[in-house]
Amino acid sequence: MRVVLLLMVLVTCAAAGDSIASNPAYDSLDIAPAANPSSFAPPAASDEPQMVYIPPGSMTPGSYDPAVVYQETAIGPQLTPSLVACSTNYRAHWFGGTDIGITTMSFTSSAFALDEDRTSVSVRPYIGFENSEGLGFRVQAWMTGMEPQAIAGGSGAPMDLETGAAIIDFEIYKRLQVDTLELMLGVGGRGAGLGFTFADDSEDTIGGGGLTAFAEGYHPLRTTYCSEWGVFGGGRISMLAGTAELDNSVNYSRADGTLSISEANLGIRYRRHLAASDFVFQFQVEKQLWDTNFFDQVAYTTTGMRFGLEW
Repeated sequence: MRVVLLLMVLVTCAAAGDSIASNPAYDSLDIAPAANPSSFAPPAASDEPQMVYIPPGSMTPGSYDPAVVYQETAIGPQLTPSLVACSTNYRAHWFGGTDIGITTMSFTSSAFALDEDRTSVSVRPYIGFENSEGLGFRVQAWMTGMEPQAIAGGSGAPMDLETGAAIIDFEIYKRLQVDTLELMLGVGGRGAGLGFTFADDSEDTIGGGGLTAFAEGYHPLRTTYCSEWGVFGGGRISMLAGTAELDNSVNYSRADGTLSISEANLGIRYRRHLAASDFVFQFQVEKQLWDTNFFDQVAYTTTGMRFGLEW
């Protein structure tokens, strides 16, 4: 019995000595201690996608500072899936794409009223650049055209008609972050034109240029590992001066005119983070009201989609 007890004491002492000897080696291991997110070092720049912590509502490239994005580690705090994104480390970015929509025109005057075939396709290509401070510029163009059936105002007889409209914008903007709300305010120059071509090849057109101002808001609803869903909406007002050419006017064929365009849109946005860019998809409804001092009000209602990239 005494021999057994003596052996147990010797084994215990040997194990304790081995444990003490291993402590310096353990201390020399390069293991970061567990800490709160504010003590984590920013991730090193890399061309590969990384798992990073991003504050809610900060998924848009350029709207967050990589200096406050923290690397997730195996021994760090547990991050909820709604706060984790798959993204590359970039700030300033280019963006571009196009809107494609189904547009319906509404117009009634004393000369004629639209009857059928008032629907056509509209497109809006765009391209721009935004820096790390949220300051950017954008160039975009919107156009549509259709051949609706019309009814003459006096006789009620059917008449052939072609109509078209086009807009081009050159604008600068500032993107602001207010908690999870993203707000974009901008101003710029705009050129626009609207016209009607009748069966006898006569035309009534108005075109001009001037100033435009807009505001757009975006709010994220759900953020997953590599994507984000949200809602957006905005409005725009444009005041233009130009020239009207009226082949069917009994008073004059050419005169100075004014044109104002009011716009509003609402929709949902999906953003998917890729290795070197972001894919953006939008579904939206847009309303435009064109007012001139020569024509009655023209309205365009568009239901469409956006396909874009940010890189």
